[in-house]
Amino acid sequence: MPVWQPPVLHDPYMGLSITSFVCGILSLIGCFAVGPFAFLPALIGVVTGEIAAAKYRHSTIRSSGRGLAIAGRIMSWIGVAIGLAFLAVILIAMVNS
Repeated sequence: MPVWQPPVLHDPYMGLSITSFVCGILSLIGCFAVGPFAFLPALIGVVTGEIAAAKYRHSTIRSSGRGLAIAGRIMSWIGVAIGLAFLAVILIAMVNS
């Protein structure tokens, strides 16, 4: 006799959220390790985080992916700011030398 199992809910936006979160972490770590070269993961994190947050905003799905998208967006924007600051310092140093 088959046992009843609850339906499996699939979150189609979880991949975007995880991508944003991981890129946000990489951008923060990379900014301090390699300076402005961590700018690319930060931009990817911002874009995927914005897309995921917009999809969750217009969806009835309530999952932890929304929180991951918000955290990824925040970390990515911080990574963008730090990367731009490093880039500005490098450009100023090049101009003054």
